[in-house]
Amino acid sequence: MLSRREFLGRSALISLAPTVPAFLAQAARATVPDRDGRVLVVIQLDGGNDGINTVVPYADENYARHRKQLRLPTDRLTKLKDGVGLHYALSDAGKLVESGRLAIVQGVGYPNPSRSHARSMAVWHTARFDPEDHNGLGWIGRGLD
Repeated sequence: MLSRREFLGRSALISLAPTVPAFLAQAARATVPDRDGRVLVVIQLDGGNDGINTVVPYADENYARHRKQLRLPTDRLTKLKDGVGLHYALSDAGKLVESGRLAIVQGVGYPNPSRSHARSMAVWHTARFDPEDHNGLGWIGRGLD
């Protein structure tokens, strides 16, 4: 199985062929973008991610104050706008943002989170709040139907 680092480094469907179910790989190759050419790409990476050192609020004085050991050097970041930059390993993503081909949406959540990892993952996977609806197809499956 690919590590997260390997996946991000390769980031091509072909490299995922052994781990992607055949029907999903076929659907991805056969899909024609909408008239406006936009495509939604969903990547789920299990495990931890330090979001503050992925999309870095380098201009916020609290970042430097509270991240003395973990903060990233500002000169190595891929700077976006409004005092925010991307981790230096995401320089290609920065180019996509600059060209308008990628948007980063921060602070995404849902109302009244329970602080339970398992419950939150079920809500995200199914796009349903009711625990009785956390079985069966998730939102992507329903969308494909």
